[in-house]
Amino acid sequence: MSYVSLHNIVVNPDYTDAWMAGLFDGEGSIGITQRGDNDRHRVTLSLQMTDFDVVEQFFLQAGGGVLHTYPGTNKPCRRWTSTDRFVINDVLIRMLPWLGERRQTKAAQAIESLSLLLDRKECSSIATRERLRRRRL
Repeated sequence: MSYVSLHNIVVNPDYTDAWMAGLFDGEGSIGITQRGDNDRHRVTLSLQMTDFDVVEQFFLQAGGGVLHTYPGTNKPCRRWTSTDRFVINDVLIRMLPWLGERRQTKAAQAIESLSLLLDRKECSSIATRERLRRRRL
């Protein structure tokens, strides 16, 4: 399988990442909230729709997160949510080239917030450091 580099991002030629980006652009959200009085932020990604199978496929491709089912107004809804900074960073970087301009801007802000979190000394446990090291390889 060959890969193409686009803006220093490795692109998988089977277009799964583009599918995820298109779906997320229409049905997803990126939340960045400040935690406390300092510069710590929490980033949350979510995707919600009534097509359960599509949300479940997104969940599988994202490689993490949590699935919830809600009653909805007219039909039940399925929601994928992730607050895991490693999953979020990976998903956003994969989708970035195919997101619309508004979502690209928000994704870039989220990636920047995550990079600050990932570089902090709060990643002091050995397990977290090892996980971070493997993600950067």
